[in-house]
Order: sequence, then C-alpha cells, then structure tokens
Amino acid sequence: MPDKNNKRYSIGIDLGTQSIKTLVLNVDSKQVCDNQSIQIGINQSDKGVAEQLASDWVDALISVIQAIPEHYRSNTCAIGVSGQQHGLVVLDEHGEVLAPVKLWCDTSCYQECDEIMQGIGGKTACIDAVGNPMMAGYTAPKIKQLKNTYPEIYKAMHTVLLPHDYINFWLTGERCMEAGDASGTGLLNVNTRQWSNTLINAIDNSGHLQQCLPEVRTRNQPIGYVTEKLAKQLSLPKDVAVSIGGGDNMMAAIGTGATSSGRLTLSLGTSGTLFAYSDNVINNAKGELANFCSSNGGWLPLVCTMACTTTTESYRNLISHCVEQIDQALEQSNIGANGLITLAYLNGERVPNLPTAQGMLAGISARNLTPNNLLRSGVEGVTYGLYYGFEELIKHGIKAEQLTITGGGANSPQWCQLSADVFGLETVVLNNNEGAALGAAIQASSLIDNNGVVDASYVDAVLSHFKQRRYTPNADNNSRYQDAYQNYLNLQQHMLPFFAN
Repeated sequence: MPDKNNKRYSIGIDLGTQSIKTLVLNVDSKQVCDNQSIQIGINQSDKGVAEQLASDWVDALISVIQAIPEHYRSNTCAIGVSGQQHGLVVLDEHGEVLAPVKLWCDTSCYQECDEIMQGIGGKTACIDAVGNPMMAGYTAPKIKQLKNTYPEIYKAMHTVLLPHDYINFWLTGERCMEAGDASGTGLLNVNTRQWSNTLINAIDNSGHLQQCLPEVRTRNQPIGYVTEKLAKQLSLPKDVAVSIGGGDNMMAAIGTGATSSGRLTLSLGTSGTLFAYSDNVINNAKGELANFCSSNGGWLPLVCTMACTTTTESYRNLISHCVEQIDQALEQSNIGANGLITLAYLNGERVPNLPTAQGMLAGISARNLTPNNLLRSGVEGVTYGLYYGFEELIKHGIKAEQLTITGGGANSPQWCQLSADVFGLETVVLNNNEGAALGAAIQASSLIDNNGVVDASYVDAVLSHFKQRRYTPNADNNSRYQDAYQNYLNLQQHMLPFFAN
C-alpha cells in the first residue's frame, strides 16, 4: 500500500541488447530516485546470427527489480517498458516461448528480405505498402526464416511478439503490440497503423500468420495490471498499471524530448541511432530511412547504424585501454586521426544498406598507427555513419535546431563535443543518460497524472527538472570535420562493389 506521505513512483524498464535497466521516477516531483542495471549475454555467430533466451530476460528482470529499494517498489503506481526493436519472440497458445529470440542485430535472414520484396513486386512496392523497404534485422524476414527452417515451430506458433511486448505479457498476461515498435516489424503500414495484408501474405497466405499477430495499440492506456502472483514476488502493490510501452528508440525520444519538431536525438549505444519527431509521415522513396511511427501519436523517422559503441569497445579492448582513455585519445589526437579512416560495419550496415559488409580500417601508415589515432578513428567513423543519415533526414524536410545525446557515448564529453562539431548543432546531454528507461517511466507516470497523454508539454515539464550539459559547435572544427567526412564518403563509395560481393 502507498505510504502515509502518498508518495507515488513509476518504474521504467529498458530491455537492451547487453543489459536490462530500471529507473524509478517520482510521479509528483519528477525526480529520478533510483537506477539499477544487470548485464545479459548474447549468442552470436560469424554467419550473422544473434540470439538471446527470453528466460534469461525474465531471470535478469526479476533480479534487477528486486534490487530496487523496497520503499519505491511498494509505492509504485505504474510501470512502462522499453525494449530493443525488431526481435522475434514466438509463443505457443499457453504463452510458452518456442525458440530463442532472434535479435535486431541478426542479419542472417538478409536473403529473406529480397524474397519478400520480390514476392510483392520489388522494393518500391514494399515501400508503397508499408512505408519502408524490408531490411535485414526487421522482424518479418525472421518470421519467414522460421517458417522455412523450422516448420514445426512455425505451425505451433500462436502469437508473435516483440521484446518489449513479451515483457508486457510477462507482467500482465496481455498479448498486444504498440504501433511505434510494431512499425519496425516490416508488416505494419506506418500511414494507417494497421497490419498490411500484402506483406503478411507475402510470407504466408494461409491466414496463420495473420492470426498470430496481436492487436496494435495506438493510445497510451493501461494494457493491463501486474498479475497478483508477480506483484507478490516482486513486492509490488496489486494494482500496478502497465503502460503501452514501446521500442527503445521511441521511448528514448520521449526520454530526451524529441517530441516536437526541430529536436533530434543521437543515441550512442550498442547500435547508433539518430531520430526526430515529425507530425507527418515522410516520403521514403529512397528507402534509407526507417519510417517509423512514434509512441506519442506522430512519426519518428530514424537512422540506425549497426555498430556504434560495439566499434569503440572493440578498438579499446584491442589496445587494452580503459573507458576513460577514449576521452584522452580524442583530446590528444588530431581531427581526421592523421588519415586513419574506420568504416564501422562490424555487424553489417543498415544505412547504407550493406547487410553482409565487414568493417574496415584504411589509411594506415607507420606514422599514424597509434592508440590515440585508432580510438579517434573509431569514434569519428561511427559518428560519420550517423551524420550520413542526418543528411538524409534533412533532405526529407526534417528540421534540425538542437541535438540531444543519450546512451553510453554521452558519458564522454569529448565525444559530445565532437558530435556538436560534426553536426554543427547546439548539443545537449541530460544528467540522465538512460533515455529509454526514462521515457518508459515518463509514459507510465502519465497514466497517473496526465490521463496517459505524453505530449511535448508534459515531457518538457518533466525534463525541466534535469540538469544539462551543453556543447556549442566550433565553426573551424566543423569545417575540418567536413573535409574528413568527405574522405570517409570517398572510401565508402569506393568499397561498395567489394561489400556487395
């Protein structure tokens, strides 16, 4: 029961690729009261396979929730869930998971992407049907691969869920999807927020897949309440509401204020993403942008690169440097890394669409192959990859007035200043770097004190309580980075025929 002071809390859960995090938000004061995190493993192969076990998620989530001080748990009113996008969770009729979860970074089904698009008339027809081309990593080709490879599992499939939907199901017993996250399946028409029969039938025209896709929710209302058994296990009240939740990028948009025109979010995590709120769906004829719905009524055009901190961590581990030495390396090296150029395609790439590409370090000489230059080249390479997407967003009419950085890379002041200089934008970092978990907590808290409405005014009111670091772009540095970026583009274009093989 709530305490005598009537304090109320919401919990934001973020199911990431490498960890599960929780954040406790005071619904009334809008202060973050607690953060917890636990690492989770990932099974990957050199053939593009990337999987996790849903049971590992559950075990980790129980541990991380139980680590929250009991006072906050016993006075929790609502929970919101953010989750890594595009994963395939397959349930039978009893709610049991039938197979390991295929993750967003699983690119083993790139051939199924082509098969799906060819089946409906090509890439342009796919964009016309759902607003996006079919990309390796999306959920739809994973479903087709399951059908082709494990027909018995496919036949036993009763429900298709995404990772955050599965956590919602585990909490409440309710099977549903949310439109923002569902738009990353490749099966949702982002214009209408309804399932596309054209794409569904391209995978399975028997009606089985159609029956396995749950209802798509478009409004933030409680999808249900934490089950009595689970509430007792986790020391939660019996009537804890669970909000609609969403994909990690949709929740990070809420948690960083990308809920109105002009404000972009740069997420420097395992993958790199850049996204902006839009009141209108974009014309995605080229197909390089992810044309997603937002989780607060609009749209969220997004750019995703497959290996962001994956790249910098790989370089750092190679030379046995600690995390703090990345900042030192950036401070002590020159823009352009004295000619070293990294194409950060360690997991293939989505923008540009090169699912089978591999990473590259070019421009090596006896003079420039130093630890500092190597780390700078890695940071610059992943930042240029995201800037490439930024140019696409601008071409599609997205306004850019301010950049907010979140994710692990936001902990590096030097990387934040580098980003401000590359993008040429005033850059902000909130003192909370867990944008997705915060966004989920804000969405949940809105059920309690704003009728579930998560608009810009409500989000801004919450974020006004957070301190900020600000970075002003340096015009001279911006010019030098533009020169280095052109060298990056030249290398990328020169290598495209090689990556296509």
